[in-house]
Amino acid sequence: MGFFSYFYRYRLPYSSMKKTLARTAKHRVSLFAYVGIINTLIDIVLLNILRVITHTQTTQTVRLITLNLISASATALLSFYLNRRYVFKSHDTHNRMFIPFLLITLSSIFILQSAVIALALHYFDSLATVVMDIVQSLNIPVIQNFTFNFYEANIAKVVSTLASMVWNYTWYKKFVFRKPLKQPNGK
Repeated sequence: MGFFSYFYRYRLPYSSMKKTLARTAKHRVSLFAYVGIINTLIDIVLLNILRVITHTQTTQTVRLITLNLISASATALLSFYLNRRYVFKSHDTHNRMFIPFLLITLSSIFILQSAVIALALHYFDSLATVVMDIVQSLNIPVIQNFTFNFYEANIAKVVSTLASMVWNYTWYKKFVFRKPLKQPNGK
């Protein structure tokens, strides 16, 4: 039974349909946020592993952006699977969705995240200092020895990821995981 036929069959008022649609939309946004958090954590961990392995400092902006491109691209495939399967519940063919997904994601990673990281590294020094002071005042041994570079790089990454999440959700919903239009004659 289709979504609208359910309301028609049981003669539910239009306001009930609007409420159900609103709940569905909120649920989808929540799921998108959860998937985004999982991807972000994996992305940040991978970025920090790459930073440690390559001894990259935040003063090496181009190198840090390159490492971000690697970590974000690696998590993009996981993002496609989780969004297709759980957020938008699309059963369409992978090929039809993957090309627009890839274009949107790569533009987000290569253009948007790179620009935001470059700007954040330049403008968020004071925020990184405040966060570092707060975290170090908590006296948690595991994080006590993190450097300013750690905080600065991760703040830049989080800010760029938030910008990407808004960009990606908007364009994924419009072009990648959109629901197929129903034909007026019921086909």
